Amino acid sequence: AFLIRAPERVLVSYAVRRAEVEFADIGFSQQDELFEAVSQRLGRAAPVIDAEDVLADPSGALETLCRALEIPFDEAMLAWPPGRRTTDGVWAPIWYEAVERSTGFAPPAAPPAPLEPRLKAVADCARPIYQRLARHRLEPAPRLPG
Repeated sequence: AFLIRAPERVLVSYAVRRAEVEFADIGFSQQDELFEAVSQRLGRAAPVIDAEDVLADPSGALETLCRALEIPFDEAMLAWPPGRRTTDGVWAPIWYEAVERSTGFAPPAAPPAPLEPRLKAVADCARPIYQRLARHRLEPAPRLPG
């Protein structure tokens, strides 16, 4: 499965840690290549989920993803204890500070302010890839009242 995020949101968070950002730094090309390879291997588009959908409706988005992956959904996916995890990898001290403090999904953030020109140029390069993958985005299951 592939998690996508709007280029503007990626760049806003990335630029907090790195003063200089180039298109190659943010992984969109690599994600596109992996998506194509996995989709070819599957014989169909690999499941794609958008970070905004997960934040807007964590339960619905994850239930939909689990159904697409043919694995059971578990309510325990919606909350976790704070702290570092052994699966976080070598970049955790640099990138995961907020994740380590979290215990669940936060609501979606407000739309980012317009990007400065150097970041907008990078977002413009990434947008076609984001849009191509977004065409395969899983639609979260509608929530039933009550």
